[in-house]
Amino acid sequence: MTDSFEPRSPGVAITAPRATSVAPPRPLIQLDIEAIRVGSERTYATLLQQHPAYAQLAEAFADRDPKEQRRRLMARSLRLTESMAGAAYRVAHDARRVLGVTGDLELYQRSGPENAAMHLVDAPILLEIQGSLVSRLDERALLGVFGHELGHFLAHGAKSPLSPAHAITAVLGDADDKSL
Repeated sequence: MTDSFEPRSPGVAITAPRATSVAPPRPLIQLDIEAIRVGSERTYATLLQQHPAYAQLAEAFADRDPKEQRRRLMARSLRLTESMAGAAYRVAHDARRVLGVTGDLELYQRSGPENAAMHLVDAPILLEIQGSLVSRLDERALLGVFGHELGHFLAHGAKSPLSPAHAITAVLGDADDKSL
């Protein structure tokens, strides 16, 4: 069915284009994150693990408290509920389903330049969106953003063998950003 608009001159109808439906993305079967991991990531993690302070730092970052992460996130962001951002949650659940990620998902909105971040605790899955990405992107683009962030969850999350090394590099990266 098309929408018709009344034109200024009688006898001519202007028709809006129909929205085309796009098939939902299909789940990836037996996704092996190690098969698609960038090779230098494992090399860098191995070098980091050889540092004399690595064991102490890895232990300090091993048990990232989900409650503390959520508390910090809520202090600087707005937690979006499914009733507030139903379309965004629907897309995030699609991305989670495609990648085979299980667990409860929480979306957070924060002001700032357009970006997204994954807070790497085991549960719940904490995905933060900065700027106006949710309102600016269509569902396919948002699916890409959420899929990208959930890829970080798979590759660097609590269940990843590289999780401690990634946590240390993230803290070092944050410290380096603040020194600029």
